[in-house]
Amino acid sequence: IAVTTSIQTKPQPLMKSLTALLCVAVLSAPSAAARSSSGWGVSRVVLPRGGDAAVSATTEVSADAPNAPVIKHKSRDNYTFSLLQPGDGHEDDPDGIPGRYLRMQKGNRKKAKVALEETFEWRTKYEVDTILARPHPKFDLCNEVLPRCLIGRDATGHVIHYLQPGLLNRTDNVSVDDLVLHCIYVLEYCWNIVEPRPDETMTSVIDLKGLSFSKTKKLWKFIQQFAMMLSHNYPQRSHKTLVINAPGWFGTLFRMISPLLRESTRKKISLLAKGSRQEKILREILGDDFAEQVLTGEKIVASPVEQGMQAQCKTRLKEAGTEMMTA
Repeated sequence: IAVTTSIQTKPQPLMKSLTALLCVAVLSAPSAAARSSSGWGVSRVVLPRGGDAAVSATTEVSADAPNAPVIKHKSRDNYTFSLLQPGDGHEDDPDGIPGRYLRMQKGNRKKAKVALEETFEWRTKYEVDTILARPHPKFDLCNEVLPRCLIGRDATGHVIHYLQPGLLNRTDNVSVDDLVLHCIYVLEYCWNIVEPRPDETMTSVIDLKGLSFSKTKKLWKFIQQFAMMLSHNYPQRSHKTLVINAPGWFGTLFRMISPLLRESTRKKISLLAKGSRQEKILREILGDDFAEQVLTGEKIVASPVEQGMQAQCKTRLKEAGTEMMTA
């Protein structure tokens, strides 16, 4: 883990928790468990990638996002998704445990089974299996409050999720619960529509530019809920987590919290400060085009997948007779 920093500010408990959240890799994180019904969505949006498609299908263009390819499937007609996926190992496991839960618990079957059962309960409580089938009128608002975007694929083909917690905006129309559910919505779209193969992982880029102690305080409740949700319900989904433009005080806090993280998690995290080393790593992992967007601070261009996700969200709103909310 690379840490470049000089610390002059005394760490505070609040900041430790922010560090923990970022270490767990916003939106594609490590550690713990999951269940529910079956069925797939009627459309599927795919980022360009080499190799075979997950399911044979025909392609059409969405009117809401003309640049986003929409792939229709015959049997996935209700956007309801189970935690258990074909080929994830649960079919052949005596306890029905997906392989990534066993890997997460280093083969400890008892712990993996408990983790899986807890995630089943979580998915039932928050109706996660049907979250993509339900209208999400705050989709755009949540993206404005906590800027994020699926921007493309990295140099090795992993989906890149770019987040900017340093640009947090406040509004009375979006609650902490709204933000957490929005992040669940994005994750479910990723792992069921974009990358339904059970062992796919994501590259997260968490840009701390603009982060301050005052903004961190505003994020506190969200940090607690989101970190817990990630660590317990989306295990083994992180390829790499790049925490970039880290302010000076952040490195010390990271060193304080890193012993609490699993070794496999720590190995996937790079904590980077602005400079030539950060630029080199971003170009190596993301490729020149996406690295350039991030480094120059240009407005991030939404990928066809991000456009497609918004388009399917608008479709659900239209079906429900509801409109997208604005600030």
